[in-house]
Amino acid sequence: PLIAAVGTNCSILPHMMSNSASWFLFIGLAAVVLAEGFNAPFAMATVPIALVCFSALQFFGQYVFFRDDSLSLLRETATTSKIPLLYGISLNKEDIEFYESAQQILTANGFKPGDFILSLYDFPAIVYVMNAKSPGQSWYISWPERDELNSVYFKKASLNSSDRLFVVLSGRNQNQVVEPHMQAALTDIRPRRKFVRIGTLPHPRKPDFKVYIYADQSSL
Repeated sequence: PLIAAVGTNCSILPHMMSNSASWFLFIGLAAVVLAEGFNAPFAMATVPIALVCFSALQFFGQYVFFRDDSLSLLRETATTSKIPLLYGISLNKEDIEFYESAQQILTANGFKPGDFILSLYDFPAIVYVMNAKSPGQSWYISWPERDELNSVYFKKASLNSSDRLFVVLSGRNQNQVVEPHMQAALTDIRPRRKFVRIGTLPHPRKPDFKVYIYADQSSL
């Protein structure tokens, strides 16, 4: 995973540099001190043993039990026959229910495979699950500090007036509206469109959030 993360913004890189490196150094120094202090060369064997154990704990902890912005891998036992691109793929029950509900809302409002879906941050997979296309780039991050960059990508998105565009956003329950900075960014999509909300779903992983699905009014 570390090699695969090189060249990306994956959080494993700073994690390894800031945390794991110090643990590896501590284990190595401890082995040397034990070997010299107790005249026990076999103590050096603690280095590879400890490294194997530590790596195994890291792997199972970060990629099985406490995965980034996802549920435990052990919970991914649910499947669906309603979404062709998910045939044979196991996910957790919450994600399956979300994708099935999202598909029902999109299809009821004229979505067809090959249409455009703009999904901000939380659900980049929905573009692929629905066999859609993402305008501009494959993944948009909805943090306010990324608004300027998102605006650049939106302006470069190659859409025709006849292209159908759907938008998937998330917002907090307490105000029941999409965060203002996300709404403002949508005005940079050309040609400019008027979006209407076609559905609201519970967020499969964040109980204090809702997921809002929008469609271009002219395509309804």
